Amino acid sequence: STQSTGSSGINAEYGQFLVGGAFQMPNLPQVGTDAWASGPGATATGTGPIRSARATVGKAGAQWKSLGVEAEGPCAAASASNDIKNGNFGAFSEASVGRAEVKGPLGVRARVEPNLDTGLGVQGGQLKAKVLGFGFSLGGGGIGISTPLGGIGFGNSGK
Repeated sequence: STQSTGSSGINAEYGQFLVGGAFQMPNLPQVGTDAWASGPGATATGTGPIRSARATVGKAGAQWKSLGVEAEGPCAAASASNDIKNGNFGAFSEASVGRAEVKGPLGVRARVEPNLDTGLGVQGGQLKAKVLGFGFSLGGGGIGISTPLGGIGFGNSGK
């Protein structure tokens, strides 16, 4: 079951309806008020040069102006892309026992997430490299540093 309120609630509810708990809000600067929650879910897509699959036991979050929090239970994901025309290519896998994340003003964010994420490539204009949780993301959207226990980031650099 999904619950969402606030200015971006309709979009979140639609995404949750389509793919259940595997839905991920786009990594865009967000300001407004919203809250969401979902139970277990899984999704798999394979369109053109992009393939991905994701499963989660559920997640919940809230957004107020430029401050946000989100928590997610165990999840696993895999993706591969050869969409060079749109600047996306590489292969990534994610395995996490859970995640608690805080996002603040100016794109500052921190998360606790025991994980073994591994991959190399470009996603959404960000160069990303990770091996067993250790890694970084760097690009026009910002910078992020990851460890097997979590990470920090500045800007809109994603996970």
